[in-house]
Amino acid sequence: MDNFKTFSQFLNYMRSYDVEQQITIENFMSYYINEYRGFGKRNCKDTYDDGLKSDITCELHKLALIGFEFEKKIHDECEYKKSLKKYKK
Repeated sequence: MDNFKTFSQFLNYMRSYDVEQQITIENFMSYYINEYRGFGKRNCKDTYDDGLKSDITCELHKLALIGFEFEKKIHDECEYKKSLKKYKK
């Protein structure tokens, strides 16, 4: 994640993959987004070393932020392609 200076650099990198690979990556990120959403609930019940807890939270947070943006971008691009198909008909 630290290799990408901006989210647009990440998107440019992702565009080098075909659509099926992008979907696979999106599913992988979605898994971590869901883990991030559930982390607070589990975290209240479990005890973690404070350092470990903050590392895990930080990494999940980074994945979730990129994942949220990536999901939105993929959704927007799919909607755009659908609208182009409607105009071609």
